[in-house]
Amino acid sequence: SRWKAGQKGVVILSCELIDNNGKELLKCVNQYIDDWKLGEDFKKWVNEENVFCSTLVDRIVPGRIRDNAEVARLAEINGYDDPLTDVGEVFGVWVIEGPDGLEDRLPFKKAGCNVVFTQDVSPYKLRKVRMLNGAHTSMVLGAYLAGHEIVGDCMADANTRKYMSDALFNEIMPTLDLPKEDLKAFASAIFERFENPFIDHELISICLNSVSKWKARVLPSVIDSFNANGKL
Repeated sequence: SRWKAGQKGVVILSCELIDNNGKELLKCVNQYIDDWKLGEDFKKWVNEENVFCSTLVDRIVPGRIRDNAEVARLAEINGYDDPLTDVGEVFGVWVIEGPDGLEDRLPFKKAGCNVVFTQDVSPYKLRKVRMLNGAHTSMVLGAYLAGHEIVGDCMADANTRKYMSDALFNEIMPTLDLPKEDLKAFASAIFERFENPFIDHELISICLNSVSKWKARVLPSVIDSFNANGKL
């Protein structure tokens, strides 16, 4: 191992879709070191010589390609069949939390990737979870019961669109202690992303685990709004 060879540690980028994923990963690693009795020297090296980064991803990936003609076209271009071909929006950002100098160690931005390096991922997480995910989760159950199948259909329905717009601009945004112009720009981008005609983001997919999603994405906005205004 690198430790036995006396080598330096590495940068670990945690990608689990949970809060503080880097810290949680390190906690799991330390637990296994104790369970497997790997020793305090190794534990010290893991914790002091390695960097466990919490990360946040923001990109809508609705699932596999359902258009058989498009699958065939891509297979011809690629020269092979890929049953795992997926659909993703053009927009995408990866926020990586870590110490100074990390951007030089991981030259993603120099390679043209939309990556943000920060010492605190929480403002980015708050904006994304409360606004993007919150907008989805706020409208999805009612929209599905109204007969809609995908997010694009919701954006074309004046009633559903107004409901989501009111929730986003009048209820969610005022609870966020972030620059208002940045929030407005992010909100406008959300509508543009939801209107993407090439993304068939199924509402039934967003409905999965609705209770836990609502508690994480919407309930904090409801509580903050109530504390600020004294009403629901």
